[in-house]
Amino acid sequence: MAEESVKFAAVGEKDVTRAIVGQFARQFMEYVESDVIIVGGGPSGLMAGRDLAAQGYRTFIIERNNYLGGGFWIGGYLMNKLTVRAPGQEVLDELGVPYEEASPGLYVADGPHACSKLIAAACDAGVKIASLTMFDDIVLREGNRVAGAVVNWTPVSTMPREITCVDPIALESKVVIDATGHDAQVARKLEERGLLKMVGFGAMWVERSEDLIVEHTGEAHPGLIVCGMAVSTVYGLPRMGPTFGAMLLSGKRAARVAADLLAAGTTAGKRKIAGTLPPQTIQEIPGKARKEAFDRLVKEGKVKAKVEGPLHIVSFPLGEGDLWCLKKNRLNLIASSLKHDHIPSRSQMDAGNRAKRLRKRLNPPQQWAPGVRLDGDTVYCPIHYLDNHCQRAFGFLDDADIKTLPIW
Repeated sequence: MAEESVKFAAVGEKDVTRAIVGQFARQFMEYVESDVIIVGGGPSGLMAGRDLAAQGYRTFIIERNNYLGGGFWIGGYLMNKLTVRAPGQEVLDELGVPYEEASPGLYVADGPHACSKLIAAACDAGVKIASLTMFDDIVLREGNRVAGAVVNWTPVSTMPREITCVDPIALESKVVIDATGHDAQVARKLEERGLLKMVGFGAMWVERSEDLIVEHTGEAHPGLIVCGMAVSTVYGLPRMGPTFGAMLLSGKRAARVAADLLAAGTTAGKRKIAGTLPPQTIQEIPGKARKEAFDRLVKEGKVKAKVEGPLHIVSFPLGEGDLWCLKKNRLNLIASSLKHDHIPSRSQMDAGNRAKRLRKRLNPPQQWAPGVRLDGDTVYCPIHYLDNHCQRAFGFLDDADIKTLPIW
């Protein structure tokens, strides 16, 4: 049986060019102002983008390469099998990616299959992408809030400097997510301006790294969320090598944090009224344990809270039991220069001397994590550190400590 002949529509070269230019320009004009800009189209960025776009947020991914997915395509050592540790396989189930259990709690999937499914899921959710677009700088607003990204064509970076004079352009957004991997390119621009102190990623330690990456995913500076391996670089956490569960779950967590910020309107430059917050407002703060503790304390009239700009602020008096309890839960990540072994135990040093030692370790301010400051004998830090950086901290405080915890 003879095959039927195929005749394509009568479309010329000019029509193809007009379609490409017109559609690209229309989309780019629309996304010059977005709800969220995600810098980096690797697994964590794509995952965050998918979850945000699925909620109706205008989400724009900036990717310097002409492909998406980063190392998700090839796993490790140029072998295109990737691994995830439980519970990361639950995300593979969401995406419809088949996998095998290599050993208890360790799953293996085909990199190209998993990566293409993730890209498709992000695009299906409504994410738009600018490929071959390199991040150049940040847009800052009042209070040094991150409010967008400065970008240029990636090929510009390959041109000889003496013949290159191509100014970048700026894109505005309510939230920026740094998903640039170990480079942490967006956070690094803050560090260059003295607005953020980064530690640099640590050596490989799979069993610790993945838990910590997800735990510390969050807002590192007003308007800037870090996820994926950028978290490792910002906070000095171990790397995990070719296993991707934390990348996927970090992306999901970044999306939740961004959605909370967008819903609250804080990163749009709006300021909530300072003063005592009613329980229903405190319930908006993520973290079930913290919410329950705050609900109880506010109901009893024992604490106050307020919002300074886009940050919920909590204060701790230096040298008292509540600060010490939080210190045991990685206060060194609140003030990155502080280390566990720098501060003697309560039995070794009285409160006054411990306060003096803490003040010394918490200085100079440029070494602090973003949003942390010292005023007299009180450390002020963003309240979200209790969730992201001092998880379950309230579980280490007895009723007497909580009653004296001042939250202004």
